[in-house]
Amino acid sequence: MPKLIPDRIRGADYNRQTLRAVPEAGTTIDEALQPDFWAHVAPKAKVGDIVEVFPEDGNWFFTALVVAASNIHLKLHVIHKAVFHEAAPAKDAPKKNEAPFRVEFKGPKHKWSVIRKDGVYVKEGMDDRETADKWLEDNRKDLV
Repeated sequence: MPKLIPDRIRGADYNRQTLRAVPEAGTTIDEALQPDFWAHVAPKAKVGDIVEVFPEDGNWFFTALVVAASNIHLKLHVIHKAVFHEAAPAKDAPKKNEAPFRVEFKGPKHKWSVIRKDGVYVKEGMDDRETADKWLEDNRKDLV
């Protein structure tokens, strides 16, 4: 039976790095798993590295192992995945007497925001979608 020799075991940080990627809001997991998605940053990673991916809007997170790498692509194998919010479904036409508002992630400054149909920010700076959705629900009658 083969045995592991001492030179073949050492601290993991000696052999690999853990990278953190923050894609733009609206990026999907499927998009982030495409090898070409990594084209501009592929040279920073090598086979065996761990990549944590957490988009700007916080909708999902995954940890993956780099299983293939070149100067223009990375192939990842997902180790762990969590979806916190599905992409917002298309809204039906507003009901009578219902003000048309939407909840969107608007970047690191405005974060999750409640926006009126005409583009006016009604409330901004909330850390997650649930907080923004709840704020809108709790305040909808006052906004009409």
